[in-house]
Amino acid sequence: MLGAPTSAVAASDVVLVSADGTAYGTELSGSVFTDIANMVPGDSQTGSFYVRNAGENPGFLRIVLKDVSVSDDDLADALTIAADTASQEGEATPVALAEPCWVLSEGEVVPPDTTARIDLTAAIGNLDGTRGQGAIAEASLGVSLSDTTPGSLSPSDCGGPDVSVSLTPVQPPGATVGAVVEQGPSQSGGLVPNEPDLPVLSVPEILGIDPNTWHLLEEYWVLLPVGAFFLGNLVYFLIVRRRRPEDETEQLV
Repeated sequence: MLGAPTSAVAASDVVLVSADGTAYGTELSGSVFTDIANMVPGDSQTGSFYVRNAGENPGFLRIVLKDVSVSDDDLADALTIAADTASQEGEATPVALAEPCWVLSEGEVVPPDTTARIDLTAAIGNLDGTRGQGAIAEASLGVSLSDTTPGSLSPSDCGGPDVSVSLTPVQPPGATVGAVVEQGPSQSGGLVPNEPDLPVLSVPEILGIDPNTWHLLEEYWVLLPVGAFFLGNLVYFLIVRRRRPEDETEQLV
């Protein structure tokens, strides 16, 4: 195993980061993606931040995806992150590869007292049915400037990041991110049709039936003709029995 990359300058504040390219510090407040919790399959969103080389020597920029936590394997495969720099176009990488890390970009040279902009794209691929529904995802980036030759570390080697940048905000308990499948495929392969909006009736419940549910016990309607049949026979039987004594009296007279 190769050693970790050495910093271009020994000082701990060589790598400075900024959300707007103006105010720099050793930490990035907040997260790059602020609305990732509302993403659904097929969605994507972008974010960016800036890296400044505050040292005296140039350094190779290396960005790794790390600290990934996803509550569902389907979402981990469908959620991808890509990092673009001025000289390199990043490849969409499933967060599932980050075990424990995965390189998103490396090799761009950042001279002393200059900055590099990193453009990030998060996307969720297609998920069938309710796969990944209600899942939670968190991730961050490790950013470093080093004099180690690009490619000398394996893609899954975290190396020695100088700065950690949060990709996702800390999720409150019960929050979801992505894969909130509101309408999945039906058994026939098509989409489940939306039910039309029905009017709300101000009618009290009768016989336990709520008209606003529009569930009027249709399954019992089949009993109506059966009940009518028996009721008709009963009425006929009573009429016949009543008329027989009258007929016999008339015959005797």
